[in-house]
Amino acid sequence: MRRTYVLTAVIALLAAIALTIGIVVARADQPATLPSVSASELLFKMATTDHSNVVVNGTVKWTNDLLGQTGLIDTSQYGAAQSPLTGSGSGRFWFQDGDLRLESQGQGGDQIAIFNQKARTAWTYTYTSNTATEYTLPAQNDKTGASPEPSPTGTFGPADIQKYIEQMAATAQVTVAGQTQVAGRDAYVLQMVPAATDTALGKVQVMIDGSTYLPLSLQIFPAGSDKATIAFGFESISFDRVNSDLFTLSPPEGTKVTHKDLAAEMDKMRAQTGAQGFQAWGDQKAADQKAGDRTEPKPLTVAQAQAKVDFRLLTPQNYESVRPFQGAWVVDQAQIAKQLKAFEQAASSSVSGSAAAEPAGGAASSPEPTATPEGPVTSGSTSATMPPPDAGSAAGEAGQSTKIDPAKLPQQAVAMQYGEGFGAIWFAQAPSTPELDKQLAKLPEQVAKEQIAGHQAWKTTTPLGGLIVWKQGDLTLMAGGMVTSGDLASFVAAVQ
Repeated sequence: MRRTYVLTAVIALLAAIALTIGIVVARADQPATLPSVSASELLFKMATTDHSNVVVNGTVKWTNDLLGQTGLIDTSQYGAAQSPLTGSGSGRFWFQDGDLRLESQGQGGDQIAIFNQKARTAWTYTYTSNTATEYTLPAQNDKTGASPEPSPTGTFGPADIQKYIEQMAATAQVTVAGQTQVAGRDAYVLQMVPAATDTALGKVQVMIDGSTYLPLSLQIFPAGSDKATIAFGFESISFDRVNSDLFTLSPPEGTKVTHKDLAAEMDKMRAQTGAQGFQAWGDQKAADQKAGDRTEPKPLTVAQAQAKVDFRLLTPQNYESVRPFQGAWVVDQAQIAKQLKAFEQAASSSVSGSAAAEPAGGAASSPEPTATPEGPVTSGSTSATMPPPDAGSAAGEAGQSTKIDPAKLPQQAVAMQYGEGFGAIWFAQAPSTPELDKQLAKLPEQVAKEQIAGHQAWKTTTPLGGLIVWKQGDLTLMAGGMVTSGDLASFVAAVQ
């Protein structure tokens, strides 16, 4: 249903923000005295309130214990600056007319990130290295995905959202867990608790402004803990407009500036993936949505997947009672390259801090900043976003190529799902190739290299989940999910 898809997108956006940056409840002062609302009523308000002309700015604070001290390891060998977001820190945040600016000061150093919607550019500036990167973004009419979803109108109402909440009850429970104050603003506490009992995720809380229905802060808790692992939120907030010049960046003299054309990179990726590439996928997805078809590829049985590939599939033995098999999917060479790049970015985000997506909303505020190498900008207004995932500058500046040659990757891979919801483990396997081995060798030191169940493995674990990549025979395998490291290790040991 088109309306529930809007809600899904809203929830997915909040979850993505929380998992990438982390969020702390900022200064919960006095109890709020807002009217009582249900989760469906609050989500309806969030989905239907007009935020097209929103202006928000203020001071923000965050903590990120996802990687512990590994997030503070020296990253000079990668040619990348440590992101302030990988530890605890604070900064200023501005959002206005679709433009975004973030000035961050943290344990990993000081940075500025800017996104300018009209100019279709994004900038990052790092003080410690006096380096800047400018990203040219694809045009807004670029058909790399589905058409924007129209705003909810007509007969759409809280009852529709309540029905959606009931449908997702098997995965998570969404409730209004109370009221609080954030940065002096009365706010509702919107809470999501996973239904799965075998997940490392405890709960996610989003503090929603009781007047504007904008998120003011978020917290993510691991299972069995009342201390948020990642958190981000406003400490002070304003809705006043600022000078639009603040959403541009003029690097100071002597800055080493790198330019990256993401539009051109997208064109290259389309050419590499051919008729099944992004353009064809985007056109088909848009057509499917227009026709009301939101179906996903049907999962295969292990036998059906085996019949489609020319290598012997491995599966966990005597594991059905722990996490039942949910289905298998066969992916092609281009998809393998895309997922491998995503894994590389996820694994190295703690060292480069350069990955981010184009913002869908945010905040704005205050006087005009002047970028200088001496320290972070402390006043001003600009559109900011951390650079897109495919634009990491770490290896490029260090002279190490991170380009993946799809032609040298396996022709096919198989992905399988075991378990459901937040307790699921995703398992992928493909024939080993020199290109796969080369990419594994480039993983940052935060990805531990060790023996697991007698296999050479690369492991990264956090309080909220983890990922293990290992070699078994002539295959390269990967298992990951929002589960404990012990559960992942047990899964690896069961694979035969």
